[in-house]
Amino acid sequence: MGETWETREIPEHLAGAAEKARHALIDVVSNFDDNVMERYVSEQEITPDDLPQGDRVATIASELVPVLCGSAFKNKAVQPMLDAVVELLAEPSRRAATVASSPGAETRSSGTPDDEAVLVPGVQDLSDPSWAS
Repeated sequence: MGETWETREIPEHLAGAAEKARHALIDVVSNFDDNVMERYVSEQEITPDDLPQGDRVATIASELVPVLCGSAFKNKAVQPMLDAVVELLAEPSRRAATVASSPGAETRSSGTPDDEAVLVPGVQDLSDPSWAS
């Protein structure tokens, strides 16, 4: 379920905007990947296969924020989003320590990644009547 999806051509009326956005993405990624930079400067074609390494480095450096659209409710684009999480984000064991503080509080807490601690992001459907107060 959700493992297959369709790829379609970009509609003609959006092709110009898509090409402009792709060029901007390549411009940013070229700063993080020597192969993409070399192809960009020499005006060689840059294929989708050339981008993932630079995308990953730029994302981990917080220089690029991937945005994906989908709907878990309709099971649309869920698999590409999960693939992007695996492909673009750092493994927990490679992440730096996290420092957090509470507004107005003088104390700060820090955490370092280890095999024992697991942080799991959560998503809640706020339309669920059981969460109504």
